[in-house]
Amino acid sequence: MTLLFLALTGILFLLAARFYSNTWSRGVRIGVEFGQESIRVGEQTELVETVENHKRMPVAAMEVAFRVPKGLLFLDAENTVISDYVYKRDVFSMRGMEKIYRTYHLTGTQRGQYRISHISCVSPGLFFKSVFLSDLPDPEQTLYVYPAKSDVSGILRAAEVLQGEKQSMRRVYEDPFAFSSIREYQTTDPMKSVNWKASARAGKLMVNTYAAPVSEQIRILLDLEDEGVRRQPEEIEQSISAAATLYALLAGKNQPVRLQVGVRPAEDELSGYAGAISQPEGICFNGNRITEVMRFFTRDFTEDPKVPARELLEAALRQTSAADPGGIPVLITKNADEALVRDLSGLLRKRGRGAGAAPEKILLVVPCRDRAEYEQRHLPSDARGITVLPFLTVKD
Repeated sequence: MTLLFLALTGILFLLAARFYSNTWSRGVRIGVEFGQESIRVGEQTELVETVENHKRMPVAAMEVAFRVPKGLLFLDAENTVISDYVYKRDVFSMRGMEKIYRTYHLTGTQRGQYRISHISCVSPGLFFKSVFLSDLPDPEQTLYVYPAKSDVSGILRAAEVLQGEKQSMRRVYEDPFAFSSIREYQTTDPMKSVNWKASARAGKLMVNTYAAPVSEQIRILLDLEDEGVRRQPEEIEQSISAAATLYALLAGKNQPVRLQVGVRPAEDELSGYAGAISQPEGICFNGNRITEVMRFFTRDFTEDPKVPARELLEAALRQTSAADPGGIPVLITKNADEALVRDLSGLLRKRGRGAGAAPEKILLVVPCRDRAEYEQRHLPSDARGITVLPFLTVKD
């Protein structure tokens, strides 16, 4: 009798274990998603993990795991393993018809595009025999980590100075105001604006009106070359941050701005970036394309063919015409040395030899870690047409 009871008990346990292993995952739903679509480097976002049990039978224990690429730092470091990816594992115990939310805080440490992948679920089952719930689809959501925001106030001030100088030089070569129309005189109009011939014909005072000069366009030229034995990825990131911040600031204020990035990605790689214009001299964005530009800057440019700084400037000068004066070129390059500055200055001198041509001026922004690193470059201060501005990570 005892043997029969033990046998029946064993059979019941086996049946219960088989039933649990076949049914524990039914009605279990797992979701992992980011709280935002985009952040900047250094900013925080949330990652929300949702586990639901839509059946009445409880789940005694269940481990949920997923991974995200490195570059996202979990502030809640418990149950986190970092290797080639960042792996997160959590254990849940759920009653029937229960939903559990867990929120984790992440910091974006590197620009890029991040997706959650390899979501898996493990339950020990009865008798501690593991049962894996696989084939969970990866979420389609992408988190864009944009370049860090930089202090570009110094670049803006230097560009404004060059704009003023360029306008002053143009007055030597052309009328700074364009005639617009003739209207009736008002008491606030200066007498020098009176058009006496038109006044005689009309029998009353008439004045000339002129179109106000518009702001010069800022043309941002971004050099991403990082060749040679000693690579400097930190200064490349600094260059990208400066260009992205400057573009977003100007475009956000509806000021005329153009961005030329010195890379040549394959055409099929540009399909996801609306507004990107592929040219031999790099990728160009015109007008207010802040979202498109920021998403473009989440790319990995390591393998893209690069456009040297001189070619970027040559292209900008070739596109300059009477109808499109081209504005103020702001060339951002970590590769500035004495030879490059002299070369660019010679290019500007050659450009300015045309009859009636106003001298060209450019702003050369040089990303460096600190003032000592900048001074080691020994950049000339007398190069004609070149205003050199250090862009330092560590401020003085």
